[in-house]
Formats: sequence, structure tokens, C-alpha cells
Amino acid sequence: MESDRCAGPLLRLLRLQKNWSQETMCRGICAVSYLSKIEQGKVNANPQLLEVLFQRLDVTWKESAEMIALRDALYEGIFSWDDAYFGQQMKELEDNWDQLAIGPCYADFVVIRAYHHKNPDEVPKELEELLDGRQRALLAIIRERNQEAYRLFPCPLTAFCVGEEAYRNGNQTQSLEYLQIACDQAAREGYVYLLMNGHYYMVNCYSDMGNLDAMYRHGKIVSRLGRALGAQDLVNRMAYNIAATKAEFGDFEGAYGYFSALKSPDTLDLHKLAVCCEALGKTEEALAALNRADLSETHIPLEKEMCDLVRYRLEHPNYLQDAKYGELLMNTFERIRKELHSGFARFHLHWVTEWLTANRQYRKAYELIQSFPG
Repeated sequence: MESDRCAGPLLRLLRLQKNWSQETMCRGICAVSYLSKIEQGKVNANPQLLEVLFQRLDVTWKESAEMIALRDALYEGIFSWDDAYFGQQMKELEDNWDQLAIGPCYADFVVIRAYHHKNPDEVPKELEELLDGRQRALLAIIRERNQEAYRLFPCPLTAFCVGEEAYRNGNQTQSLEYLQIACDQAAREGYVYLLMNGHYYMVNCYSDMGNLDAMYRHGKIVSRLGRALGAQDLVNRMAYNIAATKAEFGDFEGAYGYFSALKSPDTLDLHKLAVCCEALGKTEEALAALNRADLSETHIPLEKEMCDLVRYRLEHPNYLQDAKYGELLMNTFERIRKELHSGFARFHLHWVTEWLTANRQYRKAYELIQSFPG
């Protein structure tokens, strides 16, 4: 029975909370050796025996259709990546934890709660040994062992996690492979939120690889799904990424059309606007954008350094012969490579190779270009 799998570890946990020995716990009910086997999940205890043991702990082992329904709803929210739906179910679990936890869904609820809190330590070690593949996969995701999660429970979510991790690590080929698996399965199973996010990361991958046709194709899918699902924030992030990619590949007019139309641009938006204006000869507008960025109270120091690079070029026409500019450029570029996603470094690659070649460091420029995909 499903209850047998988690009843033993739960008995042990509750017993230890009372600081009881096994002998105290089972006196007059069963042998200590038998209780030990129950707690370790080595025997399937009689339901009546379990009921008596739980009663001694002043708790009631509950089994109900409502528990099963809530458990299934929580898993549905997780594996469909429907955050709003999952949040509603999670609130019910948290609000009624004491009433819901003591029952056959105990292992599921503990793992789901740990997943929600992103804290694998919430799962007792004794219980972890008895988890099924789905539960172990969620624990592996929390621990950022996404390949392990996919092996344990291959599904759209675990495939996406592998793809997203590969993207963060700069492995676009592997990322696209798993993101495509996730999107294909999500489309078949109707997991629209997961489908949208999968295509969003594919947009980013193709941007990194310089495959603009594929980037635009997947971008349209994200826009359609985003409109239907009301996910405007995701659509806005994607629009920024696409516009930045246009600027990176020399379509400054197209990128300028996006960044100049933003009503409430942040520091990175203003940085890209200044870059576009610089390329288009709109010097005054570029400086105005940088001045607005300087007034921002939310930018991080590295973002300001990126803006300072643009300002330096605008105010020093002979910057390629200026050692101070070279030092500022290379220091900022190294910080970007260490602290931000590779896409930010790739965006600045043009100015770095420009500086290196202007100063006859051709081999270094070539090797640097080769280290970036696309």
C-alpha cells in the first residue's frame, strides 16, 4: 500500500520529536524489532497496527480523497509550470499542514514543500531512501542535478531543466536538444507555460549562436503564447533580447526603433539606446540617454561601467589610441564574462576585437572570437 511506504519514517520523526525511545513507543503494541523494521520501511505493517501506533503519538493517520486530489493538483502545478495554479494549491497545503501531513501523502507533501522552499534538507534522510522516481526527480532539481532528474523521471519539466542549465553554462547545442524535447512533449501534453518558456530559451540560444532566422521564428511563438497567457513580462524580456541581438549584428536602425520607443527604460535599455545612437551618428541623443542612465537609482555598478564605455568613445574620438580606454574596456569585459551571462560579453566583443586589432594584438583577437559560438 502507498501508506506503508511513508508511514514508518513519519512514525520515527514524530517519535523523535517527543524524545521517545522505540521501547517507549511500542510497549504493549509490538516488539521493538518490529517497530524498527516499520520505521525503516522494511515491512508492510497492518493498517490497524499503524493506527494504534499513531494514536500513541496523539495523532491520527488520515486517508481521504481530498488528500489525494490536493497531491495530484500540486504535481500538476509543478510539472505544467503553472505558477498561479501551483501557488493556490501550495497555500492550501501550508495552511492545513498539520491536518494533511499525517497520511499516505506524507512523502509527496514533504518533497513538494521542499521543492517550493528550494530546500532539500527538509526531506528526512530516512524518508529519502523510500522515495519514488518522481519524488527523487524533484529533489534532484532542487539540488541542481538536472541530468539526474531527467534520468529518474523524463518529462517536459526535467528536459527543460537540463536545457536551461546547459544554456546558462554556454552549451547552446545541448540546450537546444533538450529544450526541443521539452517543447515537443509539452505541446503534446498541453503544458502551455512550459512550452512558452522553452521557446523563450530557444530564442536566447539562437541569439547566442547568431542564427537570427531561427531566433525570429521562435520569438513569434513566444509572442503568441505570451499574449494568450498574459505573460507580458516574458514577452518584454524576449523583445529586449531580440533588439539587443539586432544591435549586435549591425541592425542599429531596427534596434533603435525598439529602444527609443520604450516609455520607462531601465539602465540596460538606455545603454543599448546609446549604442544605437552612437552607431547612427546621433551623438546628442546618445549622451542624453547616458545622462538618464546616470540618474537611475536601480542600476548596478557593472551596468554603469558599460555606459561609461560608450560615453568615453563619444567624448574621445581617438579612443583607439587611448590606453586609458583600453584598460577600462578590458577590465569591464573581464568582469562581464565573470559576472553576467555570455550574451553580455558577446555583445561587447566587437569593441574588444576593435581595440585589439587597432593595437596589433591580432592573435589574441582571433582566439577571443573563436571562443564565442556563432
